[in-house]
Amino acid sequence: MKRLAILSLLTALGSSGCTTVYLALYPPPAMPLCEQVIPPSSALGGDFVRRVRVHVEGDHVSEGFEVIAQHRRGRLTLIGLTRYGAKAFTIVQRGEEIQIVSFLGPIESVPPANILADLYRWPFGVATGPPSAFEVDVRDDGRAAIITHHLCDYRATIVDVTDDAGS
Repeated sequence: MKRLAILSLLTALGSSGCTTVYLALYPPPAMPLCEQVIPPSSALGGDFVRRVRVHVEGDHVSEGFEVIAQHRRGRLTLIGLTRYGAKAFTIVQRGEEIQIVSFLGPIESVPPANILADLYRWPFGVATGPPSAFEVDVRDDGRAAIITHHLCDYRATIVDVTDDAGS
């Protein structure tokens, strides 16, 4: 029995070590952090809760997230989930102070700060940089927008699903 436990431990360590070595040698594609101005959370006005789906496409990256955003008493909290429902990141902003925690480690392909800046642009509707740096194309139904970043060379599609029942 003791032998089986030791063998199981060695197998677990060996397989996780191989994964670490593989990721070090062949990292997955990831887009760089796009330097952007993030307004203070007070720019958002009143309290709200929103649920959006974000799909980001850039140089060899195509990743989707579901993001729950809550603004309450001047504090903005975002929880980002992967397409499989696992927690990808959390962002807490109070005023100008921003705390970002990524749970994806070496497989993070989209910096959470890029998603935060995009949400400020749409659906929050707060400008976050020079208009020449990006373009916001809001769809006719007003529930989706495509943000094209000219300087950072990526595109984010955001769909507001706040009122969708059962989604």
